[in-house]
Amino acid sequence: MVDPTTLNRLIRDMGPTGAEIVANLIKIYEEEAHQRLSDLQDALQAQDSSALWRTAHGLKGSSATVGATDLVVLCHELEMLGRQGLLEGAADLVARIQSEAQIAIAELNALDLGDCR
Repeated sequence: MVDPTTLNRLIRDMGPTGAEIVANLIKIYEEEAHQRLSDLQDALQAQDSSALWRTAHGLKGSSATVGATDLVVLCHELEMLGRQGLLEGAADLVARIQSEAQIAIAELNALDLGDCR
């Protein structure tokens, strides 16, 4: 789920071109999210808990920026698991993150940023 207040605040803080800047931010987020999702899969297959938590941490931060709150929570869980060097349950979390990321991206792309102010 995407929290529209986060994007509203960004648009407002960016001034007259805020909606355009946020639209570009969403495009960049989508591209980076797809790469990070792929990186999560690679880390999982390699059983690399360090790469798993670092990638989850990065996705968590960018997701927070665009207000993808549910994704932030899932990424935090995976990050904590990876920081502890644990992989049990990681595959399930990665699958949930992938699903939630697709939902968040769809919601972000469906937004009418002209209405966010």
